[in-house]
Parts: sequence; structure tokens; C-alpha cells
Amino acid sequence: GGEGDEALLDSAAMGGDGGGEGRPPLPGFSSSFDPLVMNKIYADICDAESKYLRERHEQPIRVTQEHGKHGRFHVVEHRSFTEVRPSKSMVGSVASSRSTASRTTGASRASRRSASAA
Repeated sequence: GGEGDEALLDSAAMGGDGGGEGRPPLPGFSSSFDPLVMNKIYADICDAESKYLRERHEQPIRVTQEHGKHGRFHVVEHRSFTEVRPSKSMVGSVASSRSTASRTTGASRASRRSASAA
């Protein structure tokens, strides 16, 4: 053990393999890149990502846009499709017309049964 062992330990602690290569390349870069250029490019990418995240936090992307009521329908535009539904007032009138139809149908069935039994 002498000074050479200390140099190997220091190199290993810094992430090197003891061969004097320095640290390995950053993700997405080959070992042939100049370390200063690699660090500059990587720092620019990280800064751009931070800026994007800050902007999205301050102004989130709208994933839906309400267009409101158009005639008898309620329209909502999503990112990949447009949703068109009957308006709430129309849903109630459709439900009441269905219940009226079922009462009418039930009565006609009963009258047909009584007519066939006679």
C-alpha cells in the first residue's frame, strides 16, 4: 500500500474505473463525446424540461372544452373526441315519454288479453 493505492481509491470514489477515463458518459451520449459539450447539451435539456414543467404548472393544458348547450344537446370537446349528449331538460322529457309509452303499451296488452279470453 502506498500512494498508488490512494489514487485508485480516489478514482473509484469519483465513479471512475481506475483507468483514468473519468466519469462515464451521461445518458444518451456515447463515450466519444467531449465531456464539456456533453455537459452543456445535457444542462440545456434539463433547463428546457424545467421551464416546460413550470409553464404547465402555471398554465395547465385544457383537456376538455365545454361548448355548452346547442339546441337540445350539450357539447363537450375532449382532446380525442367530441361528446354530444341530450341536454338535462331533454333527458327528463324523454324519460317521461318512455314511462307514458310503457303505461299505454301495458294497457293495450291487458285489453288484448281480455279480448282474447272472451
